[in-house]
Amino acid sequence: MAAMSEHNPFVVVDVADRSAEANAALREPGGIRRLTFTVLLPLVYLGSAVFAIAWRNLGYRGTGNFTTLTSIPLYLTLCCLRLRNAGYRPAWLLAVFLPFLTPFILLGLFAAPEGYADHGQFDTAGKVVIGLAILGFVLLVTMSLLAGLTKF
Repeated sequence: MAAMSEHNPFVVVDVADRSAEANAALREPGGIRRLTFTVLLPLVYLGSAVFAIAWRNLGYRGTGNFTTLTSIPLYLTLCCLRLRNAGYRPAWLLAVFLPFLTPFILLGLFAAPEGYADHGQFDTAGKVVIGLAILGFVLLVTMSLLAGLTKF
């Protein structure tokens, strides 16, 4: 079934496409937003380190593994909630266990705006995050190359 567009009466628009756009606009993604994720993720790592140091100072040895094991579910929960907010299925979280994909997924979680899976466009903050990540990678590579050249 086809219908006419409101903006151009001569363009034929598929009704299924129009209903998909309407459903995407009405859907609340839920989860946590980008800023909350950006604040909470380092806090999970910092909390894990603080608890490990505290347990070690109290005389308990071997608790680093325990605190790491308790921070992993928090990390996965944060990532799952952020994936939901970006509009992706939580099954994408399994890709975090592939070492070569983890940086790209985390970069996407930091950069993607709310409902990114529906519209597929980054906002200004997302573009800045991606630009800083690329700049950081370029600086890391050039500094390591320069450090390798100065050893000789």
